[in-house]
Amino acid sequence: MNPTQSSNQKFLVLFIITVIFFFAALGGTAFLLTREISSLVRENKELRSELAVVKEQLETIESPDETATPDVKINYYPVKYNSYSKEQQRVAQTFRLGDDRIISSLILRASFGVGNDLKIALYEFVDAKNLEAGPMLALTTFPATEVVIEPEFKVEFKQQIRLEADMDYVFVVESKDQLTQAGIAYSEGDVDQTSSMYVFTRLIGGNGKILDNKHSWQPKYTQDILYKFE
Repeated sequence: MNPTQSSNQKFLVLFIITVIFFFAALGGTAFLLTREISSLVRENKELRSELAVVKEQLETIESPDETATPDVKINYYPVKYNSYSKEQQRVAQTFRLGDDRIISSLILRASFGVGNDLKIALYEFVDAKNLEAGPMLALTTFPATEVVIEPEFKVEFKQQIRLEADMDYVFVVESKDQLTQAGIAYSEGDVDQTSSMYVFTRLIGGNGKILDNKHSWQPKYTQDILYKFE
């Protein structure tokens, strides 16, 4: 065997050994990568399963609402100028407190507000046909543009008012002009047994026919405005 053949054989052996080590190393790397990918896939499945459980738990959590009552539907009554009757459509709520209180503000909820100011008045309740017949205890305004969907809004009175226990009172909410409107929140259920919601609007029959175009105070005994005092 001449030196050239011997050199070629040595080179070939080294090349074969190198190729074998290369493929062995490649196979080992592929094996490790496969294990790593399988581990990541398993962890991903576990995380997705945990997230699904957390999501299900979050969906069952409801935000607390002091003014809401379970199983009572919330709706909104439009306080606005009625162009057909050319009168203001108003809403009111009678109430009675269980103890003496000194208040300085009324908290309401609404769905919208546009225009200028709403007018809010507080009276002693003496006549269901004329809710404003009793002595006026407070009168204030609130910008309708500051009324936003759902969050409560606070109407500040100009002075503190002392309300006596076991006396009937009423507050009235109305628009001050033809441009102002708001949707005042109320419950379609009798949540306060000592009081009632009233609406000042046209008298409409059960069949939807207008019985009297002139506005009058009409009781809604199974409805109550959502309100709080501070």
